[in-house]
Amino acid sequence: MANKNGGFIGTDGLDAPDSPTGVTVSGGIDGVASISFTAPTDTGTSDITGFVATSSNGVGATGTSSPISVTGLTLGTAATFRAYAVNAYGTSAASDATNSITPAASRGAWSGGDNASNQRVNTIDYISISTTGNASDFGDTSTAHNQGAAASSSTRGVIQLGDTNAGRTNVLEYVTIASTGNTTDFGDTSQIRSGIAANANSTIGIFYGGTTGQATARMDSITIASTGNASNFGSATVANSYCANGVCSSGTRGVFAHGETNVMDYITFASLGEASDFGDSTVSTYGSAAVSSNTRGSICRG
Repeated sequence: MANKNGGFIGTDGLDAPDSPTGVTVSGGIDGVASISFTAPTDTGTSDITGFVATSSNGVGATGTSSPISVTGLTLGTAATFRAYAVNAYGTSAASDATNSITPAASRGAWSGGDNASNQRVNTIDYISISTTGNASDFGDTSTAHNQGAAASSSTRGVIQLGDTNAGRTNVLEYVTIASTGNTTDFGDTSQIRSGIAANANSTIGIFYGGTTGQATARMDSITIASTGNASNFGSATVANSYCANGVCSSGTRGVFAHGETNVMDYITFASLGEASDFGDSTVSTYGSAAVSSNTRGSICRG
């Protein structure tokens, strides 16, 4: 029995159970992780009464079987997990550690736009996607803006401001999604433009099309986790403007609905290059919006 070789000592450490095996972790959204394991076959000299799961940063929970839900994890801080078996005589040695996960918030956020008085605003609002309710104030962008776009991972959102009261801009700003606060400068895109669209997977953000005064086919890319100016990714199949956020992503491929036309393009995030034709939507519009899973996208034409 493992407890005879360094297990924790309870009333009688020699009678404590072996460690759980096959310990894995999943989840992490909103600071909640699920720890799964297989109970030991050697339970010591008494039946197992429960299990304990602990994180590497000191948060734990108990349960009577697998899995155990550990709550209250710090968002944005990586953690591994171990499990222990408990009986009337003591606690087992720790299991092997799981792989590392970084808890993230299930948040949605948006910024800018025009208010009821047709004035641009710099407000950022956010919601918790896993609950219902009104939006809350997140912070502000550096200036009022509209016709921008945002690319995000589970930890950071990067906003291209678009039109400001001083005119079009190429400024990129970012927020950390798990915490509230004002934006920080990220860098610049290659063109001063508005009416732009953005698409992203967990690492790469693409800013696409828009108008510089005339429609552009330019695509820029950023690495979301690091700051700096955008790089040229390639070009759309046609110049387009006012494409807004008619975009869908599977994590490996991004699909864009052009503005003022029914053309749809796609790109592969992992490889720089020109966009390819995806197909056509049923109508030609601008100012689209879209939602997607990793297998299907739905575009609401504007």
